Amino acid sequence: MGLLDGKVALITGAARGIGKAIALKYAAEGADVAFTDLIINEAAQQTVAEIEAFGHKVKAYASNAADFEQTQQVVAEVAAEFGHIDILVNNAGITKDGLVMRMSEQQWDAVIAVNLKSAFNFIHAIVPIMARQRSGSIINMASIAGQRHRPGLHRIRHDQRPSGGRERGVPEADSAAPRWYARRHRQRRPLPGQRTVFLHQRSGHRRERRPLLLVPSISIRPVIRALGDVLLPRTCVVCGRPLRVHETCMCVSCALEMPLTWNWDLSHHPMADQLNAHIQARLTSVQPENTAHEPYAYAAALFYYRADSGYSQLTRRLKYRADFPTGRYAARMLGERLAASPLYGKMGGADLPVDAVVPVPLHWMRRLQRGYNQAAVIGKEVADCLGVPMLNLLVRRRRTPTQTHLDASHRLANVLGAFSLRRRIGTKASRDTGLAGLRHILLIDDVFTTGATLAACHTALREILPPTVRISTATLGCVR
Repeated sequence: MGLLDGKVALITGAARGIGKAIALKYAAEGADVAFTDLIINEAAQQTVAEIEAFGHKVKAYASNAADFEQTQQVVAEVAAEFGHIDILVNNAGITKDGLVMRMSEQQWDAVIAVNLKSAFNFIHAIVPIMARQRSGSIINMASIAGQRHRPGLHRIRHDQRPSGGRERGVPEADSAAPRWYARRHRQRRPLPGQRTVFLHQRSGHRRERRPLLLVPSISIRPVIRALGDVLLPRTCVVCGRPLRVHETCMCVSCALEMPLTWNWDLSHHPMADQLNAHIQARLTSVQPENTAHEPYAYAAALFYYRADSGYSQLTRRLKYRADFPTGRYAARMLGERLAASPLYGKMGGADLPVDAVVPVPLHWMRRLQRGYNQAAVIGKEVADCLGVPMLNLLVRRRRTPTQTHLDASHRLANVLGAFSLRRRIGTKASRDTGLAGLRHILLIDDVFTTGATLAACHTALREILPPTVRISTATLGCVR
C-alpha cells in the first residue's frame, strides 16, 4: 500500500527530467498521474509506458503552460477524465541562459512566461477544484539558486540568468496565496539545484541531441524528500517551524543560534574542572593511600542544556521518544567537532587521540523496558566520526533512581558503586588481549549535570586501566 493510493497528481513538464522522476515516484506510491508537456513526442510516450508499468492510470496532455486559456482547458479535461485532482506540481520550465547583451526581448519574455506565469495559470485553474474538494496540495518547483548563490555556472554569471524568474517569482507567488486557502490546502516550494540538461540543436539538416549546459549533476533525493514533506511535513525539533529541503532536524536559524559550549578545544574549563574534582574525591575515598598521578580528564559537550529551552529536545526526544534520527544528528555534530579537536581527534592533530568510545550503561531492567541505551546511540555516531571502535566495557550492577530530580550530594551517593566491569573484561587474559594498546578512552553520556555518573564510570574503568591511559568524557548537553 503506497502513500498516494487513490490520489490523482497533475504534473507539468513531465515528459523527461525532474518532472518525469516525480511522475514515476508518484506512480510507485500508488497515484494516478496526468502530466502535460509542450508536445507529446517519443519521450512523453516512453514516460507514459513506464508509469503504466506500475498499474496505474496515466494520460499525457499537449499544452502550453504559458497560455492561460490552454491551461484552463487542460485542467478541466484532467478533472473530467480522473474525477478529481489532489496534487498539482508546477514543474514546467525552460532556460535560455546567456549574456544580457546577447539576449533578445523574446527570449526573456519566453522564460518569464513559462517559468513564472505558468505557475499562476495552473494555480488559478485548480484552486476552485481543490476548494470544492476541501483538500489538495500544490507544489511549486523553484531553484536553490534563488536563495543560495552559485557562481560560475558554465561561465554565466548568476545575475545574467533569465531563468531566475521562477527562483524569485515563485516564492512571491506563494506568499500571495489567500489565507483562507492556506487553512485547508498545503503549498510547498522545493528548491533543487542544477542538473545536466540536454537540449536539441540543429546541425545543418540533422538534429542532434547534444549537451548545451554541462553542470555537475546532483542527486534527485532532495527533490523526492521535498515532495514527501507535502504528505508528512518535517518540522524543526527546536522551534517547530517546517523544514526546508536542505535542512535536517533543525532549521538554519536554530542551528546558527545553538548555544554551543566550544569547550572541545579547551583542556581546562568549568565542566572539566567539576568532573576532575569528583574523580579526585572518589579516588581519595576509595584508596586514601593512593598517591599515583591521575591525568587530568578532558571533558566536552556540544551545547549548554536548559530544561526550558527548545534545544533540550535534542536529548529528550532520543531518551524518551526513541527519536533516533534526531539523536544521531546531534551526535554527529558532536563527533565531527571532536574529530577536528586537537585534544581528541587524529584529524585535529591530537598528541593522544581517542582510541575507543565507551557508553555509560543502563541497568538491564531499564534497558529492557526502554529497548535501547541512548548513550550507546550517541556513542556509535561519535565513534564513527572519530574512526574508532565502541566498546561496552561497563555494566550497571544495581538499578539506581533517576538522577533528574536529585541535588549534587544525593547524585554522588546515588551512583556510588553502581558501575563495574563486565565479567569477560575483568579477567587478566581479557585485559591483556582486548585492551592492549589503548591510550585514550572517551566516555559518552547524553547530559552532563554534576558529573557524578561519569565520575563513577571513570572510577570503574580505572580498575583495569593504568594511569597512563587517559579517560575523557563527552556529552551532548551540559548544564551550566
